[in-house]
Amino acid sequence: MIRIAIVDDESVICSETEALIYEYAKNTCVEMETDVFFSGERFINALKDEASFDLVLLDIEMTNGNGIYVGNAIREVIKNEQMQIAYVSGKDGYDRQLFEFRPLCFVEKPI
Repeated sequence: MIRIAIVDDESVICSETEALIYEYAKNTCVEMETDVFFSGERFINALKDEASFDLVLLDIEMTNGNGIYVGNAIREVIKNEQMQIAYVSGKDGYDRQLFEFRPLCFVEKPI
């Protein structure tokens, strides 16, 4: 089972991303489970409460926090090096800030 967190403040993006994940899971016969978080703070709180994920699809710019802050919390505060971070954004210019958190990749919106 692959556990995936989707962290984005846009519900339409979250729904579309979940649909793509479940379609991929169905086509590949890989069991996947998703949880959606509409703010970085809620995601961080879930991690502090012992939630665990294999992968987080993390929006960089959110109205209620940003993905750079969340990436820092994952790596430096919670000390989780196992979770893979895939940053998702429609904007360029964050590459140098993101490398610090050792992301798996950068995915351009729309996915």
